[in-house]
Amino acid sequence: QAAGLAIAETLFGLNVPGGKLPVTVYPPNYVRQVRFHDMRIAPGSGPGRTYRFYRGPALFPFGHGLSYTTFRLRLRHPTAGPVAVSNPEEPLTVTVAVANTGPVTGDEVVMVFWEKVAVLHPAAGGVQWPVQQLMAFARVTVAPGAEQE
Repeated sequence: QAAGLAIAETLFGLNVPGGKLPVTVYPPNYVRQVRFHDMRIAPGSGPGRTYRFYRGPALFPFGHGLSYTTFRLRLRHPTAGPVAVSNPEEPLTVTVAVANTGPVTGDEVVMVFWEKVAVLHPAAGGVQWPVQQLMAFARVTVAPGAEQE
């Protein structure tokens, strides 16, 4: 019974759902590109699996989301990207300003990805590195016209 009320409140704009896809939705031809018995996630005979290794077009990429409002994200620190990191064990602080440019209060999930410039790292003995990897995320609630870090 509570589900019906929750759906009605969402449809009438009394609450604003927010979230991001935790998976990649592949295009229909993806199943023809991957061998059924090949369980490797890194690209071997196909385009790769998961957001970390997949290199093709996605119907809906990992992290895609919809909202009743709109947001503008700005990187505050570091002031420019990409950032070169010489020691992966050293922490890196990232600050993002999230502005709600829409008409209603909403939640935005800010995601920080690590992206490897070279896919094959010679020091790792030919180990295949991910194309990208989610390193951090935070859910931020922002009122209309407001900005939050």
